[in-house]
Amino acid sequence: MSSDHNEYSKITELEKKLFQEKKEKGITPPSDLSPLKKKVPEKWQQEAPRRKKKIFSFNIFLGGIFILSLIFFIGVAVFAFWAFSRDYNIVSNRNIDIDFQTPSLVKAGDRVSIRLTIVNRNNIALNEAVLILSLPENSRSPDDLSFPLTTWREELGTIEPGEMRNLTIAVVLFGQENEEKDFSAIMEYRVAGSNTPFAKRSSHKLVISTPPVSIFVDLIPEVISGQDIVIEARAVSNAALPLQGVVFEVSYPRGFVFSRSEPPPVIGDNFWRLGDLPTGAERRIKIFGTISGQEEEIKPFQFRIGLSEGRNDLQTILGEIFSLTSISRSFLGANIIINNSSLPEVVVAPGSEVVINIDLVNNLQENLLDNRLELSFAGQPIDDLSFRVTNGFYRASERTAFWDKRTFPALNVMSPGVRERVSLRFNLSSLTALGRSPFYNPTIGINLAVISKRIAEGFPDEETRIDIQRVVKIHSDFRATARAFYTQGPFINYGPLPPRVDRETTYTIGWSLINSSNDLRDVEVRGFLPPYVSWLSNISPENENISYNANTGEIIWRVSDLPAGTGFDRPTREAFFQVSLRPTVADIGRAPNLISRLSYGGFDTFTESNLTGSLRNLDTNLIAESGFDPKWAEVVQ
Repeated sequence: MSSDHNEYSKITELEKKLFQEKKEKGITPPSDLSPLKKKVPEKWQQEAPRRKKKIFSFNIFLGGIFILSLIFFIGVAVFAFWAFSRDYNIVSNRNIDIDFQTPSLVKAGDRVSIRLTIVNRNNIALNEAVLILSLPENSRSPDDLSFPLTTWREELGTIEPGEMRNLTIAVVLFGQENEEKDFSAIMEYRVAGSNTPFAKRSSHKLVISTPPVSIFVDLIPEVISGQDIVIEARAVSNAALPLQGVVFEVSYPRGFVFSRSEPPPVIGDNFWRLGDLPTGAERRIKIFGTISGQEEEIKPFQFRIGLSEGRNDLQTILGEIFSLTSISRSFLGANIIINNSSLPEVVVAPGSEVVINIDLVNNLQENLLDNRLELSFAGQPIDDLSFRVTNGFYRASERTAFWDKRTFPALNVMSPGVRERVSLRFNLSSLTALGRSPFYNPTIGINLAVISKRIAEGFPDEETRIDIQRVVKIHSDFRATARAFYTQGPFINYGPLPPRVDRETTYTIGWSLINSSNDLRDVEVRGFLPPYVSWLSNISPENENISYNANTGEIIWRVSDLPAGTGFDRPTREAFFQVSLRPTVADIGRAPNLISRLSYGGFDTFTESNLTGSLRNLDTNLIAESGFDPKWAEVVQ
């Protein structure tokens, strides 16, 4: 209570003092002021800062920041000017150029030069520089096409500022037509004063314009189910360099049954080795087989050629092609059989008889009406007067045989599933009848036209025609002859005639070859000397390839090539050699053999068939020598 009273007394005293001061100064205190309703605190609060002082301090802060920023930017500018003015050592990949210089289009299999230009536009040197070039798939070395190239590395050393380097690599590219080939280059380097490796990258593309090998396929576009077909594939090299180890592969459709091929495959029925393929060279493969399927079914054949790299499969594809055939709708099925062969291509002997049977079958569920057959021939040599047609006739002016319902009533109506057969036969003219070869590579083309008509409920009358082709090739008339002489030929013979026991008598053996119409290769004539006949090593002409095996007594005359027309419009090929006979007592009264088991053979390059023959033994009865007396043939005491 006393404390409150003291506080009140202090306030009263202070109030008197204030008003007294105002009176002394002539100030009249207000008397009519309304009372202050705001509650005044009993204790004085801390005095608030003045507003002018706060604004002034904030402006000083912003000004300091501005001055510091200005100083910083001025410092950066001065530093940059100092760095550039002193050629400060800074490296940038943007100042390194790696440019490819190649043609945009290249032929697969050609030698391509890849040129790279490297330029250092930095102000410092590039040290320990190494260029690594990654090559596209199927890149090969021009020096050895069997050697694949994947990367190429070049030590560049130091590349000075402003220096340009030119590098060239030769490569052979393989690929399909319009295939893109990607190159990528990376150059690794270091700079002075730094242990960090740097790398500059670059890439390039080019396009294959032409495949290294072109494949051409001859395939009939439409076939009949069960028909024999021939597929001929040709591979032609477009490459500027010889291709080594070329292989060929075929993928057959379902329903195709392989019969044979020329040349035969080396693996299975669809893989061939073509060997080396020089620039512009061509290889051919003929495939024979039978194809079956549903009507209008498409049959795709895939043909691929490439490099095997010493393996038994295709490693690098050089070319690829698809060829299609379709199963056509055949009312009347027909199959041509020539000399018991239903293959599309048949080889026969010159001057022989050709027998053709045609088997027919109605493949539909309806009757076939008014069926007709026309079998036409083209080529030589045919003896038109020798044709004998069963249930038909042959018109020589058109070289066509005909069968219809008038000549063969069974063709008028053929019920579903019914089978019939018609046939004919004829003779070939001799290739050598005129003493010279009138024909070269003789061929007879055969075309069978089958015309049928069906009438079925709900269908209009419908007629169809199919054509089936066959080829008859005639192999060459190739013959060898063997003769023995005493007074004739290129050698002088000696010894008693007739021959005497234990006395030596020499003879000349002559072999000759004639060949009519087709070129032959790998021709051989063989014979064997009996133990009592000796080889004298005399040959004429001396350059003829005649060998003698002393262990077996076999003599072989080898002729690598025998052209068509040899012995007709070309000279006969002849060779002679000399032998010696020393008869024994057992030979008295008979003409002993001088050479026996004579045979000959050769490969017909047109018909691609082996031709062989045999000859009679040659004895001391020299029937080929003019003026020879048969009594001189028998051995005497």
